[in-house]
Parts: sequence; structure tokens; C-alpha cells
Amino acid sequence: MITIRRARPEDVQEIIALANSVFRPPDSGLSPSMGMQYPLFLSEQNAQNLFIAEDNGRIVAHNGTMPGTILVNGHPISMSSMGSVCTHPDYRGQGIGTRVLMSVLDSLREEGIGLLAISGGRGLYTRNGAAHTAGYLNFTIASESYATEDSLFADLRDVYSVAYSEYCEEAVSTIADEMAALYQAESVRYLRTGREFPILLKAAPGAQKCPPDRLIAMCSIGKSAAAYTIGYRQEDDVLRVVEYAGDRLAVGFLVHRMLSDKAVQKLSLDVPTYDRQLAAYLEACGFKGSSRPYASTFMVTNASALWNQVRPIIEERLSECGAALSLNQLPVNCNEGQELLHFLFDAHQRKTYGQPWDSVLPIPLPWVNGLNFI
Repeated sequence: MITIRRARPEDVQEIIALANSVFRPPDSGLSPSMGMQYPLFLSEQNAQNLFIAEDNGRIVAHNGTMPGTILVNGHPISMSSMGSVCTHPDYRGQGIGTRVLMSVLDSLREEGIGLLAISGGRGLYTRNGAAHTAGYLNFTIASESYATEDSLFADLRDVYSVAYSEYCEEAVSTIADEMAALYQAESVRYLRTGREFPILLKAAPGAQKCPPDRLIAMCSIGKSAAAYTIGYRQEDDVLRVVEYAGDRLAVGFLVHRMLSDKAVQKLSLDVPTYDRQLAAYLEACGFKGSSRPYASTFMVTNASALWNQVRPIIEERLSECGAALSLNQLPVNCNEGQELLHFLFDAHQRKTYGQPWDSVLPIPLPWVNGLNFI
């Protein structure tokens, strides 16, 4: 008989073994790294947020979340992230995954968590209200595209100094605090503590292989850190930048220097739609970004809780644009989760809602494929 329940700390290692068998099977050539790459998520400390299906004491399915907070210009929004959703092959096609998902959604609703980010866009999620909303531009840049003697970069060489780390714990420990401070100054971000930063940096969530071939670049002005980038080298000789923070001109300069200094043939950089400054900088350099939706989908799990948290953001933006409007007169039904999701956050294929809504929305959602990826 299949039973659904919250995991206990003693279940975590069996959950990790199931996740490895599904996402890192022996014939994939990947190391069984789920526990190593997601140490905060797949942990005893987070066990109460991991839901399992059990058959006579055997864990046969898992759906886990990790609660957190995102910040948009200082305003907090409670958001949980969902990942490692899997069912043992012998138990698929029986609706077990749907049952576990329903238990997860019920718990989030009861806990007053209004927004859920889900790793992926399977029908299991979209049938239950999840949708692609946030968007980004992918810039894939070949090394020969940057002229190393370009006058702009020649001038910047006298301003910025660059240091690299191929990753070792000792080297990273000396710069982790500076990187954390740069990230914590981002206007749209996860609430990530300084303690979590080196843990996630070591874990390398989302890397294709473990341990990954990491390249960390730090740009400074004098003794002050200006920007950083974190990249994973892929098998096709592409450096995939998974996270950046800091001054956007300095980030652009790091892209240039990595291509010219580190024998990187091609670099892939994803820029969320809301980061207009970096996108404009790269476009001014002659590069064209390819528009795509976030790979993750999003779902409203508690509409009233979410509305209460985003209301101050909207009021602030309405005030800034001088619009006098009652928030009781909305062009969508605030209680309908998917309508509210697209109204508030959709930046990929946004509908027109009229003014002032088209000026003050969407609210940006932080990049999900960085160190907080689950």
C-alpha cells in the first residue's frame, strides 16, 4: 500500500539514493552527486520539506521543496523551490507523482507560501497551474568576437584588475565574503546568507558533472571588489556562466578577459530580461541575445499570501510613476492563481493589461539557475 508523508531525517540518504538512480544512473557516466550538489536541500535539516511515497517501508517517489525568500528592491516575497521530483521506474504510471505533488501544494498553501519555483516544465506541473513566466537572453560569444585591443577595453584595463580561481576551498575562502557582499547588493536576488555562499559555491548545483571544472573570476578597482562571475566548463569547450553580480560594466569586462586570458573558445551567458543594463552593454558590443523562457516554471500556491507581499512593491511603483489607482480595481481575478502569476511576473510573452499596469509590471523574478538552483 502506497502512503504519502513528510520525510524524516533518517530518510534522507534513501531519498538521495533514489534521486541518484533517476538523475545520475550508472549508464549516464555521471557521478552519483545529488547529495553533494544539493547539500542544503537534500539534507536532514530540510527533511520536513521533503515528501515521499512509501511502499511497505521502501521510498518509491520523492518531491522536495526548500522554503526561502526573494528580495525585489528590498521587498521580501516568500518563495519555495521544488526539485528532485522522481518516481522509481517500477512505480511509474500509477499517479503516485501527482499524489505527492498534491501533498506538497497543500502544505505550501497552509504555510502561507505564495509562490513556487519548479525545476522544469513537465506536464505534471503545468496541468496543476505552473507556467513559464520569467524570461532571459542567452548570449553565446566566441573568443574571436572580442577584439583584444579594443580601445574601450584598453582603457578599462587601467581601471579594473582581474583575479581567477579554478576553485579550491582555501582560495575561495579568501574571496567568499567579497562575493557574498556583491550578491547581497543585487536589487533582485535570493536571500542568501554569507554562511551559505561558500557551501553553495563548493556544491556547484546545476553543473553537468561533479566535481565541475569551475572558473571563478573577480574584478576589482583598487582593493574593492567590483564584480564576479562563476562559470562551469562544459564538455563542448563552452564556459557557461551560471551567476554574476556587481557592476555591470565590470561583468562585461570579465567576459572579455575570460575569453582572452583563459583559452575559452566560447562563453555562454544568460541575462534575465530585467537586467537591461548588462543586456544593453553586450548588445552595444555587437552581440545579439536569444530570447528564451526560464527553464523553471512558477506556480501561485497561496494567492492571498502572495498578493499581500507584492502589494507594497506595486504601491511603490505606482507612486513613483504618479499613478493614482485603487488596487481593488485590477484587470485580473486576484484569487485565480495562473491569472495572477502572469499578471504579476510574466516577462516572456506578456499580455497587454493597459496603463499603468504595463508600466509598473512585471515584477522581476531572480535568476533560478545560479547557486540557488534546486
